[in-house]
Amino acid sequence: MGIIVAAAPAVPAAPTQSAIPEAPGSTFFIIACVLTLLFAAAHAGGFLQSRKEARHSPRRAELTRQMRAHKTRLAGFEPTTLDFYEYFSANLSVLLAFLGLAFLAAFWLAGDKGGALRILAVLGAASMISVLFTSLIYQVFQGIVSGAVIALCFIIAFMMALFG
Repeated sequence: MGIIVAAAPAVPAAPTQSAIPEAPGSTFFIIACVLTLLFAAAHAGGFLQSRKEARHSPRRAELTRQMRAHKTRLAGFEPTTLDFYEYFSANLSVLLAFLGLAFLAAFWLAGDKGGALRILAVLGAASMISVLFTSLIYQVFQGIVSGAVIALCFIIAFMMALFG
Protein backbone atom coordinates (compact mmCIF):
# COMPACT_ATOMS: atom_id res chain seq x y z
CA MET A 1 0.00 0.00 0.00
CA GLY A 2 1.58 3.18 -1.14
CA ILE A 3 1.16 6.72 0.12
CA ILE A 4 0.26 9.23 -2.51
CA VAL A 5 1.70 12.64 -1.93
CA ALA A 6 0.37 15.48 -4.01
CA ALA A 7 2.32 18.66 -4.23
CA ALA A 8 0.38 21.76 -3.28
CA PRO A 9 0.23 24.38 -5.99
CA ALA A 10 2.69 27.18 -5.51
CA VAL A 11 1.07 30.18 -3.86
CA PRO A 12 2.44 33.50 -5.02
CA ALA A 13 4.04 35.50 -2.26
CA ALA A 14 2.02 38.41 -0.99
CA PRO A 15 3.44 41.74 -2.01
CA THR A 16 5.58 43.16 0.73
CA GLN A 17 4.93 46.65 1.92
CA SER A 18 7.74 48.71 3.33
CA ALA A 19 7.34 49.99 6.86
CA ILE A 20 8.47 53.37 5.54
CA PRO A 21 6.14 54.85 2.92
CA GLU A 22 7.90 55.38 -0.39
CA ALA A 23 8.65 59.04 -0.99
CA PRO A 24 11.96 60.83 -1.39
CA GLY A 25 12.91 62.26 1.99
CA SER A 26 10.61 59.98 3.96
CA THR A 27 13.44 58.52 6.04
CA PHE A 28 14.58 61.96 7.22
CA PHE A 29 10.96 62.99 7.81
CA ILE A 30 10.35 59.94 10.00
CA ILE A 31 13.62 60.54 11.85
CA ALA A 32 12.52 64.13 12.52
CA CYS A 33 9.14 62.93 13.84
CA VAL A 34 10.76 60.30 16.08
CA LEU A 35 13.25 62.89 17.38
CA THR A 36 10.30 65.18 18.13
CA LEU A 37 8.69 62.38 20.16
CA LEU A 38 11.97 61.79 22.01
CA PHE A 39 12.26 65.54 22.64
CA ALA A 40 8.73 65.47 24.10
CA ALA A 41 9.59 62.55 26.37
CA ALA A 42 12.87 64.13 27.52
CA HIS A 43 11.14 67.47 28.12
CA ALA A 44 8.42 65.76 30.18
CA GLY A 45 11.05 63.89 32.21
CA GLY A 46 13.01 67.07 32.82
CA PHE A 47 9.85 68.94 33.79
CA LEU A 48 8.80 66.26 36.27
CA GLN A 49 12.29 66.15 37.82
CA SER A 50 12.41 69.94 38.04
CA ARG A 51 8.93 70.02 39.58
CA LYS A 52 9.96 67.45 42.20
CA GLU A 53 13.14 69.37 42.97
CA ALA A 54 11.24 72.67 43.24
CA ARG A 55 9.07 71.19 45.97
CA HIS A 56 11.69 69.23 47.93
CA SER A 57 15.10 70.80 47.39
CA PRO A 58 16.39 73.32 49.93
CA ARG A 59 18.43 74.89 47.10
CA ARG A 60 15.26 75.77 45.19
CA ALA A 61 13.03 76.57 48.17
CA GLU A 62 13.57 80.34 47.98
CA LEU A 63 13.01 80.50 44.22
CA THR A 64 9.87 78.39 44.55
CA ARG A 65 8.61 80.63 47.35
CA GLN A 66 9.17 83.74 45.21
CA MET A 67 7.42 82.18 42.21
CA ARG A 68 4.44 81.29 44.41
CA ALA A 69 4.35 84.82 45.86
CA HIS A 70 3.82 86.52 42.50
CA LYS A 71 0.18 86.26 41.46
CA THR A 72 -1.64 87.57 38.43
CA ARG A 73 -5.35 88.32 38.41
CA LEU A 74 -6.72 86.82 35.25
CA ALA A 75 -10.42 86.21 34.46
CA GLY A 76 -11.31 85.57 38.07
CA PHE A 77 -8.27 83.36 38.72
CA GLU A 78 -5.01 84.19 40.48
CA PRO A 79 -2.33 81.95 39.01
CA THR A 80 1.17 82.29 40.39
CA THR A 81 4.35 82.53 38.36
CA LEU A 82 5.01 78.93 39.35
CA ASP A 83 1.58 77.96 37.99
CA PHE A 84 2.39 79.57 34.63
CA TYR A 85 5.82 77.94 34.51
CA GLU A 86 4.44 74.48 35.23
CA TYR A 87 1.46 74.94 32.92
CA PHE A 88 3.56 75.90 29.92
CA SER A 89 6.24 73.29 30.64
CA ALA A 90 3.72 70.46 30.90
CA ASN A 91 1.84 71.56 27.81
CA LEU A 92 4.97 71.93 25.70
CA SER A 93 5.73 68.25 26.29
CA VAL A 94 2.20 67.24 25.31
CA LEU A 95 2.16 69.47 22.23
CA LEU A 96 5.53 68.15 21.04
CA ALA A 97 4.27 64.58 21.38
CA PHE A 98 1.09 65.34 19.45
CA LEU A 99 3.09 67.17 16.76
CA GLY A 100 5.28 64.13 16.17
CA LEU A 101 2.36 61.69 16.21
CA ALA A 102 0.06 63.85 14.08
CA PHE A 103 2.75 64.36 11.44
CA LEU A 104 3.43 60.62 11.26
CA ALA A 105 -0.29 59.82 11.01
CA ALA A 106 -0.92 62.47 8.35
CA PHE A 107 2.01 61.21 6.30
CA TRP A 108 0.99 57.55 6.53
CA LEU A 109 -2.63 58.31 5.62
CA ALA A 110 -1.92 60.76 2.80
CA GLY A 111 -2.79 59.75 -0.74
CA ASP A 112 0.03 61.89 -2.13
CA LYS A 113 3.01 61.03 0.08
CA GLY A 114 5.35 63.48 -1.60
CA GLY A 115 2.94 66.39 -1.33
CA ALA A 116 2.11 65.59 2.27
CA LEU A 117 5.78 65.25 3.15
CA ARG A 118 6.64 68.65 1.64
CA ILE A 119 3.86 70.44 3.52
CA LEU A 120 4.44 68.67 6.82
CA ALA A 121 8.21 69.09 6.61
CA VAL A 122 7.83 72.86 6.13
CA LEU A 123 5.48 73.06 9.12
CA GLY A 124 7.81 70.89 11.21
CA ALA A 125 10.87 72.91 10.25
CA ALA A 126 9.07 76.18 11.07
CA SER A 127 7.99 74.78 14.46
CA MET A 128 11.50 73.64 15.34
CA ILE A 129 13.12 76.86 14.11
CA SER A 130 10.75 78.66 16.49
CA VAL A 131 11.92 76.34 19.30
CA LEU A 132 15.53 77.03 18.27
CA PHE A 133 15.14 80.82 18.35
CA THR A 134 13.24 80.96 21.63
CA SER A 135 15.81 78.59 23.13
CA LEU A 136 18.58 80.93 21.95
CA ILE A 137 16.78 83.93 23.48
CA TYR A 138 16.28 82.18 26.83
CA GLN A 139 19.61 80.31 26.68
CA VAL A 140 18.16 76.80 26.92
CA PHE A 141 20.87 74.50 25.59
CA GLN A 142 18.65 71.41 25.18
CA GLY A 143 16.15 73.42 23.14
CA ILE A 144 18.90 74.86 20.95
CA VAL A 145 20.31 71.43 20.13
CA SER A 146 16.94 69.71 19.74
CA GLY A 147 15.41 72.52 17.69
CA ALA A 148 18.43 72.71 15.37
CA VAL A 149 18.79 68.96 14.79
CA ILE A 150 15.08 68.32 14.26
CA ALA A 151 14.67 71.39 12.02
CA LEU A 152 17.63 70.20 9.94
CA CYS A 153 16.03 66.76 9.50
CA PHE A 154 12.75 68.35 8.39
CA ILE A 155 14.62 70.65 5.96
CA ILE A 156 16.59 67.74 4.47
CA ALA A 157 13.35 65.75 4.08
CA PHE A 158 11.72 68.73 2.33
CA MET A 159 14.67 69.24 -0.02
CA MET A 160 14.81 65.53 -0.89
CA ALA A 161 11.04 65.48 -1.53
CA LEU A 162 11.25 68.65 -3.62
CA PHE A 163 14.24 67.68 -5.75
CA GLY A 164 13.75 63.92 -5.69
